[in-house]
Parts: sequence; C-alpha cells; structure tokens
Amino acid sequence: MDMATARLVDVAQLRVHARVFWFMLALIDGCNIAYCGIQGSYGNECRPPFTCTNRLDEAGVACRCPRALSNCRTCDWGIGGTVCTQCQSSRFLWMGACQRSCPSGTTAIIPSVTPGIGRTCVAS
Repeated sequence: MDMATARLVDVAQLRVHARVFWFMLALIDGCNIAYCGIQGSYGNECRPPFTCTNRLDEAGVACRCPRALSNCRTCDWGIGGTVCTQCQSSRFLWMGACQRSCPSGTTAIIPSVTPGIGRTCVAS
C-alpha cells in the first residue's frame, strides 16, 4: 500500500471513529490527560476542567451543560465527565441530577433569594 492510499484509509477510519479521532488529534495538539474533552458548537475541544454557569464559563466563553443533565444550570466539566452542581426550573439537585422532588429520606432546601434556582436535597 502506498502512502496516499494509507492516508485515505486512515482518514476513513478516523471519520468512522470520531471520538478516537478527537482523542488522537488532542494528543497531537498537546492536550494531556489533565484536560477534559467537550463537544462545542464547532466540534470537539480539549480544555482544562471548568465550571459552566448559565451558559458561560469562568472566562466568559460560551458553554452549556450536556442535554443528559436536564434542567442543570451549573455544571463542572472535568476529566471524569460532567457533573451537575445547580439546578433550575424549580428542580432539586440530588446526587448530581435534577429531580422534580426530593426522594424519601431527604429534606428539601429552597433558597429564599432565588426559589426556582439552586434547590437541593440533603439526607435527613
């Protein structure tokens, strides 16, 4: 197999395995294991861990919590994944997820300043 054919095969395989491609590209671009991979508006990015609050990170760069974390207002992006740390829409944060109500054996904490944001459940 000549070099041009090998390159076409490699590109085709990388397209099929987009996540592997991103990881390989991140390594080439100098992204190390202390960085987290996120899917941005224009493709995948490699960034140091950050907190996303109300669609902005600490530096004012646009971000958002993953759709899987429904009703999450603030989330921490890290090398181990993304964790919700504050809910909105009158949901309660329990074990990293936003719930309609607190499970039995827990007590609801509702902030008086922003009653629809930042509700949590704590073990009773």
